[in-house]
Amino acid sequence: GGAIVTIGSVNTFRGAGGWPYPAACGALLGMTRCLAMELAPYKIRVNLVGMGTTHTESLEELSGGREAQDMSAASIPLARVGWPRDTAPIVVWLCSDESEYVTGETITADGGWIYTHWLGGVDLNLRAYRAKPKALWTEKP
Repeated sequence: GGAIVTIGSVNTFRGAGGWPYPAACGALLGMTRCLAMELAPYKIRVNLVGMGTTHTESLEELSGGREAQDMSAASIPLARVGWPRDTAPIVVWLCSDESEYVTGETITADGGWIYTHWLGGVDLNLRAYRAKPKALWTEKP
């Protein structure tokens, strides 16, 4: 037995960022599900973690400045970007025996961003940002 955890993006489900990126994420989802079925007889579980915006050095460099970073955080219902520590325990759990009956699944770690489409999306959250202009991006865990 064993476990394989693929790391993808919540853009798999929202289609944000232009078509190539979500298409690649969708392919990863399909691969994860197919491998889960193919490897199940060998007791190998395969799951996907769909990450939202996660603070990294490269994201900080590419984000377009502090105001853009704060607006990005404001578009997330939990009002902050993720940190690697938010995703790591999910991966550890999926690799552990505690998840021995979980395969072919996707767990999202995105602060609720995936659901903003149905709640009014970015417009709703930008109003919240303007009402509460706090430096959300730079808050350390």
